[in-house]
Amino acid sequence: MMAMAIHLFKVGALTLLLVLGVSAFHTAPHNCRRSCLCLSSQQASETSQDAQVFSLAKPMGLVLEEVEEGKASGVSIVDINPDGSAGRIGEIQKGMRLLAVNGQDCTSCTFDEVMDKLIAADGEVQVTLQSSSPKQTLVVPDAIQPLEAPKEKVEPPPEGPFEVIVLNGEEKRVLTIQAGANLRKELLANGVEVYAGMAKLTNCNGGGQCGTCAVEVVAGEGLGPARSEWEEGKLRGRPGSHRLACMNTVAGPVSVRVKPSKK
Repeated sequence: MMAMAIHLFKVGALTLLLVLGVSAFHTAPHNCRRSCLCLSSQQASETSQDAQVFSLAKPMGLVLEEVEEGKASGVSIVDINPDGSAGRIGEIQKGMRLLAVNGQDCTSCTFDEVMDKLIAADGEVQVTLQSSSPKQTLVVPDAIQPLEAPKEKVEPPPEGPFEVIVLNGEEKRVLTIQAGANLRKELLANGVEVYAGMAKLTNCNGGGQCGTCAVEVVAGEGLGPARSEWEEGKLRGRPGSHRLACMNTVAGPVSVRVKPSKK
């Protein structure tokens, strides 16, 4: 088999590369060093972080260029000949940087030093290449603490007792009722007439079924800011200020009117 040798000739602004047995011709500006590596193809690749090692037979078909012009910073791939072993593999891409040849670091070599290593390599050449877009490594801490939602400040419930003003027609009474006490029971216990007419006999005895113990909240929020869904059903058609005495507990100062008009 004919021995393969490489000769570089500079003619004006041209760099000419001849490979005995296989020839290639490449032109480049005089101040930009490039070479076509035309130095039967089996691939064996392994990955280390973002670098890959390829086993390439000659001719490789790689066109190389200095990473930094005129500096000993290694070379990168600027073109790939599809007829070379690199082209047939399909995984090698333009822009990859040549890190090592047969395990020898090339990242701080000049263009000529890299070429010498490639030319001197016998048989298949182990080339270590790095992608032009290195993989990013995400460092995950051993334990991730979930973010806690800001806790809403909860005010402690008022302790009481509270002043409850009761209006019954022209009559006005002021009662002192403990926090959490049922309004209906406290009104009846203090002699306040909660029911009107036949409701005195037919009421549900505080079961929340008849709706006849309704009171009107005149002032204050001692019964809460709004009616419950159950109250809404039993007090349908009545003003929003009407509440069921049997379904509410005292939680603050409030003024109520007993036996209010339904309208």
